[in-house]
Amino acid sequence: MEIFSMKKMVAAGLALVALMASAGEVKFAKTAVTVKEDAAYAELTVKRTGADLTRVRFATVADTAVPGGEYYATNGILTWAQGDRKDQKIRVRLMPDLVAKGEPEKSFGVRLEALDASELAPEEEAATVLTDTAVVTIRESAKQAPGKVAVTGCPDADY
Repeated sequence: MEIFSMKKMVAAGLALVALMASAGEVKFAKTAVTVKEDAAYAELTVKRTGADLTRVRFATVADTAVPGGEYYATNGILTWAQGDRKDQKIRVRLMPDLVAKGEPEKSFGVRLEALDASELAPEEEAATVLTDTAVVTIRESAKQAPGKVAVTGCPDADY
């Protein structure tokens, strides 16, 4: 009788673990993305495991690239419906570069965050966020050519 009840306890424990993990895990496919400054946007892919309804919040985070200067601040919520395991995309629109070429690379972050328990729907489980930040690097798009200096109007002279 004791062995039978131990089997039931193990089965119940496994069922509880499966229930807790059903919302799954959420992470960035890549934690570092590089785009050229003349690109329209930076795109990041978010993957998830699990099968239940789940949502996560995302937001851009300033670094050497700042919102309003190099990109538009972006935030929102990614939602996966029951049974949906498709990757989702976050697009951050970049601002046109108005500065002369030769700038250093700049970067900003995109952060993922699980919703608070108070924000969850009754049938929703909180996801576990495995990689919470991805870094987007904005690289110079034009190659720099060596310059030439020419002097006109000077008579030839021996120096």
